[in-house]
Amino acid sequence: MGNNGPDDQRSFNTHWLNSLPFKFSIIQFCIVGLIIASSIWLILSIEKKHHQETQLSLSQNLGLAIVAQLQQTTSKIEALAASMASIGVTYAHSPSQLQQIVPALLDTDGQKSLIAGGEYGPSPVLSIHLNCVTVTSGPVMSKINLS
Repeated sequence: MGNNGPDDQRSFNTHWLNSLPFKFSIIQFCIVGLIIASSIWLILSIEKKHHQETQLSLSQNLGLAIVAQLQQTTSKIEALAASMASIGVTYAHSPSQLQQIVPALLDTDGQKSLIAGGEYGPSPVLSIHLNCVTVTSGPVMSKINLS
């Protein structure tokens, strides 16, 4: 009748490895593994692309904000230089009044060190330096020390 020898035990243990349902299960696990791996790769690549686009947008917005702030500062400096040139021409012959007016103009926003030097226009020329103002109006040249 039933022989339960070691050969029967071995054939029973290897029989399930060679069975069609086991092989089909292994194939299904491989396919599921590939689907999971490709899904993870797809999600990560989409997330990376979205992150790069977001970073680019943030960088562009930050750049635009910096440019706007620099334009505002440049406009202030241009207005200050124009007003100082007008005052320099108007008060070219009274250096004492220029010594009182120019420091007040330079300290309007608390940024006295913002303008270190420069010139405005060919004639009259107003040069602003840290400690002095030079006004040239035609043949007359005045240098006023502010310190």
